[in-house]
Amino acid sequence: MVAANKANLLAKVKTTGLYLLVPLINVVASFLTSPIFARYLTVEEFGYFGYYNTVSSYLLIIYNLSFQTYYMSVYFRESESERKATLVSLIMFTMAWNLLFFPISLGALYLYFKFSHSITPLYPFALLLLGGTVLGIPKGFIQVNFRMEQKPVLFLIWVSGFRVASILVSLYFILGPEMHLVGRLIGILLVELVFFIVTIYLAFKNQKIRIDIAVIRVALKKIAPLIPASLLLLTIISFDNIAVERMKQPKQLGLYNIGKSLAQFLYTALYPFFQAFEPDIYKHAVLKDHRRLKNIGALIVGITMLALVSFWIVAPYLIRYLTAGRYTAALPYANLLAIACCLNIFFAYFDAVIMAWQQTKVHLYINIVVATLSIVIYAVASKYWEAMGIAVACDINWTLLLILQLLFVYSKLRKHRRERELALQAS
Repeated sequence: MVAANKANLLAKVKTTGLYLLVPLINVVASFLTSPIFARYLTVEEFGYFGYYNTVSSYLLIIYNLSFQTYYMSVYFRESESERKATLVSLIMFTMAWNLLFFPISLGALYLYFKFSHSITPLYPFALLLLGGTVLGIPKGFIQVNFRMEQKPVLFLIWVSGFRVASILVSLYFILGPEMHLVGRLIGILLVELVFFIVTIYLAFKNQKIRIDIAVIRVALKKIAPLIPASLLLLTIISFDNIAVERMKQPKQLGLYNIGKSLAQFLYTALYPFFQAFEPDIYKHAVLKDHRRLKNIGALIVGITMLALVSFWIVAPYLIRYLTAGRYTAALPYANLLAIACCLNIFFAYFDAVIMAWQQTKVHLYINIVVATLSIVIYAVASKYWEAMGIAVACDINWTLLLILQLLFVYSKLRKHRRERELALQAS
């Protein structure tokens, strides 16, 4: 028994180490190449890139219909053959759906820019970035497979391979033809296309190419509350960029996004660490194993807080290097938004627990409350404190979200404990 436990522990340590290589490789790749991007992209282009990533994150919820979340929720509930058939149906339906919605989204964006009198260029940035977003949806399902099947080597190759390839191809177009931001987006789009082709091969191999309407009907019913909930959540996460863009100060938008990108280094390092434990979080939540859930949560909090303090110490040196000394004025934004990145990790933990319990309506209600408050907070912050106030508003909104999540999870755990006590008394 002891030997078996030791073997399981060693296997877990090895798996976690391989998962942690993902952020290490991604951070090293970005660390080595960010100064090059900083020399060839203007501060305004950094702003446009960040802004369109925000727009993309909103539209992605409609593009992918939150099917990946549904796929994870049924992963341990279906047999292997059922799961593979479900995967084919979900990917096929998503592809068919986007033949319709993608052009509609571009038209809607054009009308928004026209009537809002935005000074941000629409073409070709929107077409390139959103096109890559749509192509990248199927590869997320393969990434889920590697995580849930505990295949860290394949997960590493898949995730870091995409990141490194997209950086290298983008650099080719930036340094060679000197295409600036357009070159950056073309590079990402081409790599997304390659991964799309590989994904289709892996998912459809030895499978019937068909859409099971029964599967889609159940999936849509389950994730129906998630779509508005996710849109509301993005108001908390990403509305800051919308608010800064509405100030019509492209340089400030650029500095804000450079600071946000630096803070994302911290998130990039931490999120795969969370992902290594995500299957266990789902498993222990479904099995109502509270002790292990709490242990995982405590570990995530400890590592995240240590990482935040370390980030604050090295941030001044990082931003000087990563921006080739050109955009050090973005440092205050980076320090504030790093807090939001850490709160995002805590949110992911509680959200995984709530999703494992399939409490999608609770997820929706929490997001409605906080998103409504966040709009007010962002509006007040942008009016009186401009971009710096918007950065502080991000931290406030994440804190409100976590408080509501924690209250629900705590009440649910107490309910589980009472049910267990009553069951013991009855026996």
